[in-house]
This record gives sequence, structure tokens and C-alpha cells, in this order.
Amino acid sequence: MTDERPGPEIEGKGSGQPEGEKKRTTRFLAGRMWGAVTLKADVIRDTSDDRFATFQSLQVVLLASLSAAMSGVLPGEDPRFGLVAAIVGWLVWVYVAHLASTRVLGADAQSVKSNRLMRSGGMAMTPAILLLFWPVPFVGWLILALGVIWMLVAMTGALRFTYEHGDWSRAIQASAVGLVVASAVYAAIVLAFG
Repeated sequence: MTDERPGPEIEGKGSGQPEGEKKRTTRFLAGRMWGAVTLKADVIRDTSDDRFATFQSLQVVLLASLSAAMSGVLPGEDPRFGLVAAIVGWLVWVYVAHLASTRVLGADAQSVKSNRLMRSGGMAMTPAILLLFWPVPFVGWLILALGVIWMLVAMTGALRFTYEHGDWSRAIQASAVGLVVASAVYAAIVLAFG
């Protein structure tokens, strides 16, 4: 005897949604943050498609940047400077990764706009909140390394699922280009104003 219970309906007939309109996975900030860092494709896609998630993503970026600034990980005496520099770095990463995905790696530029990556990439910055624990003796460096690596993996996942890259290698390439350029811009800001 087989189990005849239906699975959860996501879209289409019978889901209570109009034809072609999909059901949101979650609208809660914590659920979206968790989905981004655990590489849940449906949550990442849903976040990137929901224009109302832009403010939530900005909240995550501000929280992550504030955590880094408060911990002393970012250079400079004034935490506000580190906060602004981290936000600029995120925006540069989004724009450059978008260009790398659409111009170099062949993602469809018409169907994927950079604001979609801004939303999913912002949620992917969630692990940077761990930078707050950098000052903890003996394990702070380990927590810092874990947070940075986890954030890079989550941001690469955001690229992969937002742009529908077929494999991880294309998303890694676009993310790496964005990371290199964002790091250079961040370093230039620190040298010029820090």
C-alpha cells in the first residue's frame, strides 16, 4: 500500500493561488536569513523575486556591517566608517557579480536584474553577524574565519540560485570576480579615508 497523502502545493491549481502565482516560502526575516545561509534554493529564489524583501536585505547588511564594525574587524577608529565601507563593498560585489553573470557567463540579463541579487545577496551576508565574536579570546579568529567562509559560500549560493547558473563553477567565477573588485574598492576606501 502506498502513501497517498499529497505533498505541499507550491503553485498552480489547487494551491489557493491564482494560476501561475507561486506561494511564498516565508516572509519572515529570520526564515529568509536561515534559508540563505543553509542554501535553500526555494527561499533564495523567493527572496530574490520579492521586491518587498529589499528592505529586509538592507537590514541584514546593516546588521552584518554593524557587527563587523563593533567587533573591531574593520580598520579605522570610527565604527561608522567601517559600516559605510562594508555597505559600499556589498553594493560593489552585487553590481560586479551581476555584470560577470550576465556579460561574461551568459545569464539572461533581461530576466534577472541586479536588484534581485541585491536581495538574495543581502540575506547571504547573515554569517557576517558572527564577526561580532572576533574579540573572544582563543576562538575569535576561528569564528571570524567561519563567518567569512560561510558568507562567501552563501553569497555564491545566492548567485547560483538567483541567476539559475546550472552548476556551481559559474557561480563561483562570478562571485570571485565580484569579491576581488569589492575588496579592491574597500581597500581603496580604507587607504583614502581610513
